[in-house]
Amino acid sequence: MVSRGSKKYAEDLESGYSSDVESKYKKMYEENINPFAAFSKKERDQRYKELGLRDKITLSSGRFLLGNKYARTFVFFYTIGLHILVFTCLYRMSALSNLSHGSEESFVGDKTVDLPHAL
Repeated sequence: MVSRGSKKYAEDLESGYSSDVESKYKKMYEENINPFAAFSKKERDQRYKELGLRDKITLSSGRFLLGNKYARTFVFFYTIGLHILVFTCLYRMSALSNLSHGSEESFVGDKTVDLPHAL
């Protein structure tokens, strides 16, 4: 008796179960003949062509930032850094403004409080 393939493959064909390779290619084939996917892609491409230059740039950078883990991390820490910088500058400017428009001392109730001096 000559064996023309594995026994498992023959059992799979008889029982109706398909192998992993067959199911993979079957899924790819079904995706290629799906008219809804083709229509959706065609509509998406048409809408993209109708966008203006600024909108295309915004869409592309949004896709890049949302699709890349390192870009999202960079933008997060960059935003935190900018907030710290702005808050620090506002604090320093308010302290300097208070010193230049008022006296060297601020009165709070009955106590005298020395304000920080500018460097």
